[in-house]
Amino acid sequence: MAVRAPLPAPACGVFAAHRGEHSHWTENSRRSLTAAVATNADYVDIDVRETRDSQLVLMHDATIDRTTSGTGAVVRKTMAQLQAVKLDDGTPLTTLHQDLVAIQASKIRVMLEVKAMSTPLAFQRLRTEVRAFGRQRVIITSFSTTTLTKVRAVMPSVRLSLLSSLQRPVTDFAPYGSISPAYTQATEEWAPAVRQAGYPIYAWTADSPESWPALLGRVDVVSTDLALEYAAWRKTACAVPALSRG
Repeated sequence: MAVRAPLPAPACGVFAAHRGEHSHWTENSRRSLTAAVATNADYVDIDVRETRDSQLVLMHDATIDRTTSGTGAVVRKTMAQLQAVKLDDGTPLTTLHQDLVAIQASKIRVMLEVKAMSTPLAFQRLRTEVRAFGRQRVIITSFSTTTLTKVRAVMPSVRLSLLSSLQRPVTDFAPYGSISPAYTQATEEWAPAVRQAGYPIYAWTADSPESWPALLGRVDVVSTDLALEYAAWRKTACAVPALSRG
């Protein structure tokens, strides 16, 4: 395994709006993405699935039951069928392409978790969307090493990250370049060693404000469902003290 240089200290308060900013709009919706931009989030952390006709749509769950007016599995529906239902907030269910176009002109970056994707056509479409949005602005994440390997086959230079609910040894995530652990696993013993070894840490999903101070300087990005609250908190937490006047 190649030796990697230790990473510099993480920038203060970098965060991802988990499933968009969804205090008013349905998670993973186009409106939640544009709302995340308005919070000045650094990233939006979203989930992609493949439809029956190998289109790409943002949806966390395997079914559309929880967040739309419809029912059934995403993989068993065509994109046209999905666009015939409404999200819980009354807005239409849109394609990954439409969602990324909506935030293209902003500076926000994207953490895109591949939930379920199997056909070569879907991976080719994912490559097209990442290239159009800006490869340098995207991190592809997954709990599946098989999925990350398939992504790398079609996009050798895109950034990848292995999702994990537990601490993992460097040998597990070294092939993918970074680790995305549950935030509770980013301990003061484990996290510095990972970053010293040269691997970024993208922690999820820190929804307890009490946890945020400890994560400063320990992880590279904090994903949170409380995007508005985190954005307000970091203004103070990351403020540079004024120089005293002599």
